[in-house]
Amino acid sequence: SDATPEEAEQPVGVDSPQSPRQCCEHGEPLKYHCGQCNEEICAECMTSTGNHHGHKTIRSVKDLCKEHKINALDAVSNVKTTVVPKLEKCLQAVDDISAKLGREAENTRGEARQAGVKAKEMIDMQVEQIVQQVDDLEQSRHKLL
Repeated sequence: SDATPEEAEQPVGVDSPQSPRQCCEHGEPLKYHCGQCNEEICAECMTSTGNHHGHKTIRSVKDLCKEHKINALDAVSNVKTTVVPKLEKCLQAVDDISAKLGREAENTRGEARQAGVKAKEMIDMQVEQIVQQVDDLEQSRHKLL
């Protein structure tokens, strides 16, 4: 089609400033919405000869768009006032847990290093005791011979 990108992005049922969508049956602008049929309709569709005559849920597309805009803004406001603060609390809790785990990890590393130093000292002491025993045995062997 020859539509510009802006025209191609125009939402269904919203009149573009250049040329409103037309009713394929009557050639009139689609300015109304029949809630019963969930269709966009023109003024002629609402008359006694139209398919939507007598339907009680006909509203202007402009009013319907305004209502949807208000509902969307209310939903956004609700998200800002209820969901966002809850998410911020959750993120803070995650940050707190992360910091705590970081501290605990550092403490665990320190404890592991201390345990390693003690283990080395104990091994060194054992090695010294074994060396001393070997020395004692060797001296005893020399005395006996």
